[in-house]
Amino acid sequence: MTIERQRSAMLPIITEGIQGRRVSIFSRADGSEHPMRGIEITNSTELQLLPGPISVYDAAAYAGDAQIGHVAPGDKRLLAYAVDLDVNTITKDESRQDVRQIKIVSGMLEQKNLSVNKITYQFTNKNAKHDRTIIVEHPKMASFELKDAKPAEVTQNLYRFEVQAPAAKSGSLTVTQEMVYSQRIEITSYDMPTMMAFQTQGKLSPAVVAAFKEAQQKQARINEVNEQIARIDREKAEIAADQTRVRENMKAIDKSTVLYGDYIKQFSEQEARMKALTAEGKTTRETLAKLQNEYSAWLAALNVE
Repeated sequence: MTIERQRSAMLPIITEGIQGRRVSIFSRADGSEHPMRGIEITNSTELQLLPGPISVYDAAAYAGDAQIGHVAPGDKRLLAYAVDLDVNTITKDESRQDVRQIKIVSGMLEQKNLSVNKITYQFTNKNAKHDRTIIVEHPKMASFELKDAKPAEVTQNLYRFEVQAPAAKSGSLTVTQEMVYSQRIEITSYDMPTMMAFQTQGKLSPAVVAAFKEAQQKQARINEVNEQIARIDREKAEIAADQTRVRENMKAIDKSTVLYGDYIKQFSEQEARMKALTAEGKTTRETLAKLQNEYSAWLAALNVE
């Protein structure tokens, strides 16, 4: 300990033993296939352990360095001091999304889903003489519920699980977290075969399928009218383009010619057709607006379980 000239220092010295146990600590966030060798210490004294570096000795041999934070009497801390090369780790992720129930609320499909996140840890202890107690630090997922595995400790952001890997053997841990959530989607987001499959799986009622079928029929009628409007608009555009061509041709020929007379007749027929198409388009658009309003009102009142 070095003390500068004309300075003083107070050195806390603990002369009694502190409880602890050998562990290996694995966190996938570290990006390593090996856990860390560590110690779980308990401040079994009545004194405060102050923050600072720690040198770790295993028997008489230097094992590594660690950092310790403030530890109040009775508190526990995990100290990692070296890579545990005797233990290999393999992790496997399995995630899925399942539809659990579908109903119709205010004309929308309200879908209850199950989101499952599963991670399996496989530890292989290559040391033939010593067992390993491995503490797995597994991140909590917001809004997810822990299933099956029971943690030895829970912090604000982590679950800590203990896995035993006997000498020259393996140990494993599977952690499953689930979340049930609801979402609303357009009633026509699925097709009829999908809805029938959901019904077969017991995820929706026949009444929902019947309402879905009726919604499809109403939407199909609206689509038909939209196609009619598109056809009318296309034909009007074609006539307008042809009339532009005819006007240019008429400028280049004598008005007394037979061709000029034919152009006048063609132009007159096209004008009559344009007038008919305009009237048809107006009526069709009124029909579309009526169908859309009726469909919207029907959907807003549609609630089926």
